[in-house]
Amino acid sequence: MRLSSDIWLQCLRIDTNQYFDDPSKRLAADAESIIVLANPVQPRSEGEIVLASADPAVHPVIRMNYFSDPHDMKVMLAVTRRCLGVVARWPKHRTIGPLLIPPFLAERHGHIEGAVPSDALLEDLARHYSWTVYHVTATCRIGSVVDPRLRVMGVERLRVADAAIMPNVAPHPTRMTERCSVLTDGVCSMAAFKGPTRGP
Repeated sequence: MRLSSDIWLQCLRIDTNQYFDDPSKRLAADAESIIVLANPVQPRSEGEIVLASADPAVHPVIRMNYFSDPHDMKVMLAVTRRCLGVVARWPKHRTIGPLLIPPFLAERHGHIEGAVPSDALLEDLARHYSWTVYHVTATCRIGSVVDPRLRVMGVERLRVADAAIMPNVAPHPTRMTERCSVLTDGVCSMAAFKGPTRGP
């Protein structure tokens, strides 16, 4: 159970003792579970990075601001409902059990196992257990922080050549090497963000 609990904590940021009614049973070696992730990939909410100090050695403050735009929660609820619909139509030779709701949220919303979850419950679940998929972009947008040649406005001899220059969150891997190389005539292509090594 320890390995499974570690995976849940490290990969999904979920404390299994809080999420499951009986972690030893739910994560036993012979237990099966399926994780279906609702993943709206183009949020309207915007995070921010602010300086915490004039000391460059001090880490900046990063505020993700998930769901600060109400539109994003509407999309999350719709996508979650679609995921639940997919599970409900799972091939009949493999039976999927009921949706597992953390006990503290089930109690808060009066949810009974096997019942259709309310929008309020799904919203609470999203607010507790959402995380980034690391398509971090748009902190140095072209036109507001850098010019079309990726030069930082008002600062000489400094360019930004990675996914930070994108105007919006990309719904795909943020491979920027070739694009940044073209925009800068190859001046700083080695500084470009190369993105994940897996995927299409």
